[in-house]
Amino acid sequence: MNALPLLRLHGNSSLATASELIELLGKLQHEDLSRVVRRVSKVHGLPMARAFHCRDQFLRFFALCSHFGASLAPDQASDDFWHEFLLFTQDYASFCQRYLGYFLHHCPFDDETAASTIAATLDAATLIKQHFVEVQPELIHSSVICARA
Repeated sequence: MNALPLLRLHGNSSLATASELIELLGKLQHEDLSRVVRRVSKVHGLPMARAFHCRDQFLRFFALCSHFGASLAPDQASDDFWHEFLLFTQDYASFCQRYLGYFLHHCPFDDETAASTIAATLDAATLIKQHFVEVQPELIHSSVICARA
């Protein structure tokens, strides 16, 4: 298992005093998701370092979903990891239950998605850049057209 870079918040982040979020990030750092990382690497043709980055971004996204309790649109790296993780349905459901207490659904936006829903969706890429240390900006792409429910 490759060691995670610290899922640390910037000291000046408004989230730096959110004890539940900090506790969750501490727990997520020890989660072994190497099976999903290998799948991301293989399916998306990514070097392992990039696949590990997708994992890190997903964990940041996941923690933010927990903290904000609102709809968040993931960045592309998070979404790529999320798609592959969802295929391991039992592992993903267990992960969600263990850390959130509920199943975090993936809800793509389409022509039937209300404009108000899209407008109310927070941009995870912006939040990650704003609040987290150790983000590699060159690897963060714009948010994709989906959200958590």
